[in-house]
Amino acid sequence: MEKAIIISRCSTNESRQDVTRQSLELQSNYSGSYEIVKEFSYYLSGTKNDEVNSEILEYAIANNVKHIIALET
Repeated sequence: MEKAIIISRCSTNESRQDVTRQSLELQSNYSGSYEIVKEFSYYLSGTKNDEVNSEILEYAIANNVKHIIALET
């Protein structure tokens, strides 16, 4: 089974919206098709997340992860 990473992100803070629903939905939809090796969950504007994106990409490369799964909401 190929490795995958899940990304759950929201641009608003935790008190306004929770990324748990995204995580659960992605786990439910893809855990049978991929080995989910890590999940990244964070609250940050899409225009300000370069550092997190770099961390995710570095992890994927270092761990031979072929798939990065996210949910647009």
